[in-house]
Amino acid sequence: MPPVLTTASTLTCGAAAPHAGTVSIEGAQTLQVGGVPVLTRATVKEGSIAGCTNQSSSTTKCSGIAPAEPTGIATRLKVDGEFVALSTLKAKTNGVPPSTVVVVNAANDLLTAV
Repeated sequence: MPPVLTTASTLTCGAAAPHAGTVSIEGAQTLQVGGVPVLTRATVKEGSIAGCTNQSSSTTKCSGIAPAEPTGIATRLKVDGEFVALSTLKAKTNGVPPSTVVVVNAANDLLTAV
C-alpha cells in the first residue's frame, strides 16, 4: 500500500528543468500524520506551484494544478468527505505545455492506504 501524502511531502512540477517548480498544497487539519496534515483529492486540485522555469515565447510556466481529475487517490480512506492523496499521485499542471506533478518524497512511513 502506498504512503499517504502530507504537507511535508515534496512534490514538483516535472522531474527536471525547465520545470521542477515546488508544489504547495494545504492539508486537511482533521487528519494528521506525525502532526502534519494529510493531502486530499480536493486540496491537491487547489495546489499552487512556485519556481517553475518553463518560460519562453511559446510556453507558460506552471502556477497550479490543472482542473482534470488526479489519479493516485485512495479509494477507502477519507477525511473531511474527500479521499486522501497517495504517493502514486498523478496530476497535470496548468503550464503550457502541461507537466506532471511528481512526488519526490512522500515523507510519511506511518500511514498507508488503498
